[in-house]
Amino acid sequence: MAQLSETLTVSMENVSTARKSRQDARNEAIRREFVRLHDKKKLRLDVVYQQLADQYYLSQKTIMSITFKWGRYRE
Repeated sequence: MAQLSETLTVSMENVSTARKSRQDARNEAIRREFVRLHDKKKLRLDVVYQQLADQYYLSQKTIMSITFKWGRYRE
């Protein structure tokens, strides 16, 4: 029984690590896209937030937090 518990713990750690790396990659992609749309294409912030929110199925507030590295999106 203890061995099963240890196996599950190790498996969950791998899942957490994989999830975190996918989220980190997604967040970096969002930041790159934000720079491309706002800084290079000169779109207004509200338009950029709406486009990214629609593209990544996230709220505009979450996109804002990711781009400015607020709260849990700090690295």
